[in-house]
Amino acid sequence: MPDMQRDKEKLRKMRVELERAATRLEQERSTWEKQKSSAQASLEAWRSEEARRLARERRVLEQQSRALLSLPNKKEKQERDGLQAQIEKERADAKAAAARQKLTVERLRCTIKELQDRNNELREEVRWHEAQQLNSTAFAAEPKAKRKPLCSTVQTQTDAALTQQPSATAAAAAAATAAAAKLEAGGTSQQQQQQALGSSSGNAAADPFSSRQPVLLQELEHADGKLEQLFADGTRVIYFTNGSSKKSRPDGSSCIRFANGDIKHIMPSGRVDYYYASVATWQSSHPSGLEVFYFPSGQVEGHTAAGVKDIVFPDGSIRRVQPDGSEQDITAGMLPAAVRLPPPDMDSML
Repeated sequence: MPDMQRDKEKLRKMRVELERAATRLEQERSTWEKQKSSAQASLEAWRSEEARRLARERRVLEQQSRALLSLPNKKEKQERDGLQAQIEKERADAKAAAARQKLTVERLRCTIKELQDRNNELREEVRWHEAQQLNSTAFAAEPKAKRKPLCSTVQTQTDAALTQQPSATAAAAAAATAAAAKLEAGGTSQQQQQQALGSSSGNAAADPFSSRQPVLLQELEHADGKLEQLFADGTRVIYFTNGSSKKSRPDGSSCIRFANGDIKHIMPSGRVDYYYASVATWQSSHPSGLEVFYFPSGQVEGHTAAGVKDIVFPDGSIRRVQPDGSEQDITAGMLPAAVRLPPPDMDSML
């Protein structure tokens, strides 16, 4: 019995200890559960914060990478600068081409006007020659007894004109005599001959194109208002009603002054000089196809038919532009001879 009681007491103590251990275990378990929940909450909060931070850093890195990718490298920068320079060059070429096209259009317009005036002039000459032919026929039909000695009268008046103007040369006298003989052979009336030669005597009109005063042989006023003057040296001047005038010389050269101030000079060699008054620019067209432009700034440009451009800048530097756009600096000795010529002299052609 005592052993049984001791065993019971021992069992009771063990049960109490087990109950206490179970209680402590339960308390520890609940504490652990709370710590677990708190740790999980802290972990979730940290993970969310880290995720947001990583997202922010990722966006920043993406922005930086895009910015770095958008920045050109050395090769791209060189290509960009080259393209910009090419664009500027194309713009300058387009501007220069537009200016040349404007000059060409103006020259063609003046050429058309000149051709129209020349057509009207030829028509008037045809009418005048028809009238001279009719007068010649009427003169030939008159009896010889009624005809007056026109040659002696013409020669006397020509000698008087040469006496009053000592500056007239023997060539002018010969031209006057030849013109008088032509007037008699053509059958012009005595009144027309006296009017033509009377103009050659002391009242010779001044040539508006030059400071010289050649002997005026004949002056014709056409029905359309055009005035034509023939001088002893063979020069012919025509004044049109629109304000333009044309001077033709015996050497084959001619000079046309337009109402807008433009001037066109045609030389026997085939060279044509045109002055654009609105932009104060000369354009010389040579038979070889070379076009030379003289700008008021002093710049000179020569354009060949092959598309090569030679540019002489006001500072003396010279550049050649090939048709493919390539450029090179050249010396004056490499320029065509026509480009090295000075600008046309307006005084010498008027």
